[in-house]
Amino acid sequence: MFIGTDNRREKRDFLKGGKTVFENENLVASGFIYFLPLFIVAEGRVDHKGNLRLQWSSEDLALTKREQFDFSWDMDIE
Repeated sequence: MFIGTDNRREKRDFLKGGKTVFENENLVASGFIYFLPLFIVAEGRVDHKGNLRLQWSSEDLALTKREQFDFSWDMDIE
């Protein structure tokens, strides 16, 4: 289980007064991280706005001695 903050700074595609506009967003999130077989990491989190995010990922999953496989899949529910 974890509790933390997610600070995002996003650049917008439009200009205001000749300057690029940035938007800052601060979220408080709570969730869990669970380790599955084959070094797969499952993560679920919910922020203070009620947005739910589920994510599965794996790094350096060995297929053979010389080949490795990485993947990441996520789902955002608002």
